[in-house]
Formats: sequence, structure tokens, C-alpha cells
Amino acid sequence: MTSKLDVIGLGTNAIDQVIQLYRIPDADAKVVCPPQNYGLFDGGVMGNTLTGLARLGLKTGYLGKVGDDSFGEMIKKSCMDENIDLSHCEIVPGKHSAWTWIVVDAEGERTIVLFPNVLTEVDEAFIGEASNYIRSCHLLHIEGSEMRLKPFIDAAKTAKSADIPIAFDLDIPATDFIEDLGLATMDELEEMISLCDLFIPCIGGAQDLTNKSHPLDMAVALLEKYKVPNVAISHGAEGCFVATGEEAFHSPAFIIDPVDGTGSGDAFHAGIIFGYVKGWDMKETARFANACGALNTIRLGARSGMQSEDDVR
Repeated sequence: MTSKLDVIGLGTNAIDQVIQLYRIPDADAKVVCPPQNYGLFDGGVMGNTLTGLARLGLKTGYLGKVGDDSFGEMIKKSCMDENIDLSHCEIVPGKHSAWTWIVVDAEGERTIVLFPNVLTEVDEAFIGEASNYIRSCHLLHIEGSEMRLKPFIDAAKTAKSADIPIAFDLDIPATDFIEDLGLATMDELEEMISLCDLFIPCIGGAQDLTNKSHPLDMAVALLEKYKVPNVAISHGAEGCFVATGEEAFHSPAFIIDPVDGTGSGDAFHAGIIFGYVKGWDMKETARFANACGALNTIRLGARSGMQSEDDVR
């Protein structure tokens, strides 16, 4: 890229296999999915967030890997269609790209199973080779969900050495990330959080790290514990909860009739990062991010409702 990127993303870029069912099955249950209720959609937490940022008007790039399979071709085409830079996305022969199974019920509730596949090969050497690329952006956005955290800490340190701000999305509960998946130690997770300027954990991740029951208390506790300048927690129909060095507040959600909640958190994160990069007041940023999330729940698919800045306003 000849011009500096606004945001480089390090995380999951995948294809979502979405199944619409009349109910999400319990253990040992069977349900039927008609052919018309199954579809393939562009997805992955980081792919979604970068797409949201691109549609809002920022220049974005993806740092990661895809396989040389059909899903890899779909991922590359999607990024090219959205003008997401792939100059440092490695295509690995003979490997499967990341994919996701998503089951959505009639009320828009969902369950998600993640398959990182080739993304497990993103290691410290790969990040080291991309150090100049990391230094070429205005903000580095890192996702914690499916991949080892240690290479991402290296990326964050590279960005920090160049005074580039860092956003970090802990997208699964901390206990899952550390104990069940073994993707980081608690020391590594806490180091990553302390390096970031904008911490945007899922509600489960925030609860694990604070033992608080209310999202606003979680945001304040995270701010105080890790000395992070900004914490924002999205909580679906309740809106979001934000803590900064100056204030802590709740920004209510917009009232909508949801169709599919898939990607709504990623759309919210795109809105929060967009406002942060633009230097907006955090209350304005939170309201804007809530609107991004709401728009994305009224259409099927993780990215279908992502809009331009004017449309969000």
C-alpha cells in the first residue's frame, strides 16, 4: 500500500456456515434444516470488524493466513471487494482456511462453533516478518479468541514501540481462552490487556477478569486493574458500558426487531474503533457503535447490515 493504513487487524478471517432452525437443539435432539435455510457468508471476528471499518470509510489491512481452498478464495475475494489490504496475508498450500458453524433460531439467538484451521500457524516468526507492516498503520486491532496470544503480544509491542495505539477484543471468556483452549497464560493475557489503549472484551471475558456482576462495574474494574485508558463492553439489547479516565457511563441500545445477532458485536467494535480513530468524544462514539451493532442484527449474516458512516447516522 502506498498510503498509510488506518487500521491493521490481527485475528480471525473466516467463512460462516449459517443454519437457520426453528429451535437450537439440546443434547441428543434432532432438528431438520431445509436446504434454503443453509448459507455461506463472509465472517470471522476480525474479518467482520475490518469490513465494518472499511464500509465506514477507513483504510484497513488484514494480517493473517488463509488456505488455498475454496473458502480461502471466498475470503480473498471478500477482502478485495471491501478494499481490505491483503499484502501481508499468507496463502498456505494444502491447508484449510478458517470456518465457523452458526446455528440461528427463530428469535435470532445463536450458537457458534469456531474452526481456526490454518490460523493456528500464525506464530512469532510470522509476526516478526510483518513488523514494518504493523508500523504502517494508525491503530493495530488485535482479537483474542482462536489463536495463540504470544505472537499477538509481540505485534502489540511492535506497535507500542512506534507509538501506535492498540485495540484488543477478548472475544471469549478468559477461562475458556486460558484453561480450556490453552491459548495463553493469565500473565500473557494480562500483559496484552495492559498494552492496549482500547479494551473491548465480551461480557464473559469481562466477568471472568473482574468477578463483577454488572457490566458498568466490570468496565470500571478493568480500567482500574489494568490501567487501560478506555474500556467498552457491548451487552446486546442493554447497549454498552464504557469507562474512561474521566467518566463511566451506560449507552442504551436502539430498539429493533432482531433477525440474526451474528456479527453484531463485531459491527459494534467497528463503530467504537472508528470513533476512537476519529478522536470523537466517547459518549458520541458509544452511541454510534450501538447504531452499528443494531443495524447488523436486522439482516441475516455477519456483515449484511454493516453500513457507511452516513447511513449509520
